[in-house]
Amino acid sequence: RYLSAHLAPPAFLLGWWGSVGLLPEDKVFIPAMTGLTLGLILDACYWRNWLRRGYNVKTPVMAALYVFYSVCILGFFMGVPVFNALPGVLVGIYAARKMVVSGQDRAVAQRSLRRAARFCVGVLAVCCVTSALLALTDPYTAANLESMLHLGLTVTRPMIYGLIVIGGGGLLLVQYGLVMLAGRWTLASSR
Repeated sequence: RYLSAHLAPPAFLLGWWGSVGLLPEDKVFIPAMTGLTLGLILDACYWRNWLRRGYNVKTPVMAALYVFYSVCILGFFMGVPVFNALPGVLVGIYAARKMVVSGQDRAVAQRSLRRAARFCVGVLAVCCVTSALLALTDPYTAANLESMLHLGLTVTRPMIYGLIVIGGGGLLLVQYGLVMLAGRWTLASSR
């Protein structure tokens, strides 16, 4: 019953990937959109119930959902982890709202936010390492970067290492900041 508000994206993916190889490529959108529609209908039916009970969901369940969606986002964006930082905003809002709903004081709420931010950074770090391994083992990474970004220069291996270290490190800092910012904004607007 808690997972009902999360059925649309998995139903879409199930319809899409479940039909690959079974249907012609130009017909795959039909089961994908059917899955999305059914997921949205189920979401709508159970949305109110989920909202009422959503803040009582155990932390490991929410953590598992976050990891699941992080994997989906990483796969959807073909191993580029930049967009994996965005769900952290939702985590910050959720963690702060959970503290408000349960009547926790500000100090407890801040500790909860910091824990949530560290968890999000940890998951994103795994995504970044996975992405780095993919980039370093793919012989076409440099050519792909040159083509995708319309660069007028040749991308070298040290440049790729620099992008991984500086870009990944910066992304992890952004992730922490987004979770904390969203959580603090939610706390301030809820009290």
